Amino acid sequence: MRNLFPTYARLAGVDAGKVTWVNGEAQTLMGTLAGGSVDGIGQFVVGKPTIEAVTKKKAVLLPYSDVMPDLYGNVLITSKKIAEQEPEMVKRFTTALLKGLEYSLANSKEAAEILKRNVDATNPAAAAAELELMAAYVTPGGSGTAIGTLDSGRVAKSIAILQDAGALSQGMTPDQIIDFDLVPKA
Repeated sequence: MRNLFPTYARLAGVDAGKVTWVNGEAQTLMGTLAGGSVDGIGQFVVGKPTIEAVTKKKAVLLPYSDVMPDLYGNVLITSKKIAEQEPEMVKRFTTALLKGLEYSLANSKEAAEILKRNVDATNPAAAAAELELMAAYVTPGGSGTAIGTLDSGRVAKSIAILQDAGALSQGMTPDQIIDFDLVPKA
């Protein structure tokens, strides 16, 4: 969030110089917002239901995707060594993880209850709502491609945005950071 903010601000017409950053732990962000010691937090758009449940206020969102639509949110990474030495393990792990994600999206209430059994602080209604919002971001929306696929052209656009933000060195290409043989096929 913080590394991309100057690029987001420039593209969104926000004066980044008027923003004061406060360091915090991920576990305390929403409480910090609810307590009024900060005016905003960096969070994924799908976190809106939990933010509203914790703060008891309507969340105002500034989605980076409004001005940087080609960024991927989260990706699964591994070391180059593991990718080269254990490609089948990487594929199996990725398949299992994506299968769990797909099941969670299709069964949001059940997934939220499972989370509640394992994380006491979970608000099951908010967690289910987050999963329902998340579906639009992770499912390829009628494209016929599987969850978890990566498009080389979109990755190149993401790299360009990150290079512009100073988060990646210049001259990087999708093939330098992704082994497309290890991701689900489009």
